[in-house]
Amino acid sequence: MYVDDGQLTDLVEAKSAVQSAVQTFFERMGMALAADKRKELDVEGLFRGIQHDLSHIDKNGAISFWPRQEILDEISKQLDDMEKSMTCTPAEASKLRGVLGFTAQAQFGQLGRAYMRPFRQRMYTDKAPFTISDTMRMAISFVRMLMA
Repeated sequence: MYVDDGQLTDLVEAKSAVQSAVQTFFERMGMALAADKRKELDVEGLFRGIQHDLSHIDKNGAISFWPRQEILDEISKQLDDMEKSMTCTPAEASKLRGVLGFTAQAQFGQLGRAYMRPFRQRMYTDKAPFTISDTMRMAISFVRMLMA
């Protein structure tokens, strides 16, 4: 099991008992977790590129979570490259959709699906030349607005 294969949320009242039990389980199975990859319990954590903060749990049990800054920087770079070259190949659209789809879950919920259609169209139906369409330009603008 690697550091990003699982995430454990342990109540303060448990005093790390759950985390300790999981470590003991893996040790007894002969697959001890690497000590240098463990992260001690904290109110803030990172799991699969999504940062979360348990210090501000609201009355409904909701927590705050967001993509880590490096992912947002990668999206900005991809968008900058597209706007600079004024092109977007099907492969570039696929890569962008992958990163956007992942971050949309952490930032915008279903709203993140709204700007995906022009990139999906580029991947599956558009033919060369692969210049940026008006709908792609609007989608890029929408992504930038949401990220701001």
